[in-house]
Amino acid sequence: MKRVAYVFCAFLAVAVTFAMFYRYGVTPVTLLVALLLLTCPIGVIWLILRLTRQSKREVDAAVRRELESRSKS
Repeated sequence: MKRVAYVFCAFLAVAVTFAMFYRYGVTPVTLLVALLLLTCPIGVIWLILRLTRQSKREVDAAVRRELESRSKS
């Protein structure tokens, strides 16, 4: 569920950025706001990759513990 919210945030930020350029044109202020808005998709990509690596580590640890407990039996 969190991943859907992250992707929605990223999509919304990109959509608002393009709408802002379309409505107000390219000015220093719109460029600054666009850069701030586009940090959301970058953050989303970083967060999704971090959560994926964390999940993989947790699954690997659980499998390793299970294999160790079976080998002791």
